[in-house]
Amino acid sequence: MFRVRLAVVIAVSFCFVLFLGMTLHWGASRVALYFHRSQSAYEAFDHYQRLSQEAYRHFKQRMDRLITDNPAAEAGVETSKRRLYEAMEALRDNAVKETDAENPETGQTKPDELERVARFTAFLDASEYRFDEIELLRHQGKREEAVQLLSKLSEEEIDGKFQPLIDA
Repeated sequence: MFRVRLAVVIAVSFCFVLFLGMTLHWGASRVALYFHRSQSAYEAFDHYQRLSQEAYRHFKQRMDRLITDNPAAEAGVETSKRRLYEAMEALRDNAVKETDAENPETGQTKPDELERVARFTAFLDASEYRFDEIELLRHQGKREEAVQLLSKLSEEEIDGKFQPLIDA
């Protein structure tokens, strides 16, 4: 009888230890998963922040070039444009690199992120076209129209559309 009780206690203890081991293993794997997601989110945030900084720097350089005819402004525009498109490429690469197809907490999928990057690219391409249009007006001597269009671009496009894209 003593041996049976001892065997039951040992079996129950073994099952309890086995259960604890499995729970710890599951918990550790969840911690690793959430750590990876946290790192990915931080990287994405960092890429968006860099894109925002480079975009505003580029917008400022384009506006400076429109306001002043300084030859140094041309070099600044080209440098800022290169840095902006490097930031966009880094953001795109980060979105593509992400192998986690769906985040269960937010329901955000990889295609959603790629679609967001595509909207940024489309906005930046459209803003380049708008800046070129303003510059053409200025060179044609239509300074007042150029200033109005620049003001409209700044308020409606950059502040009204770009900032919400970044915020989202």
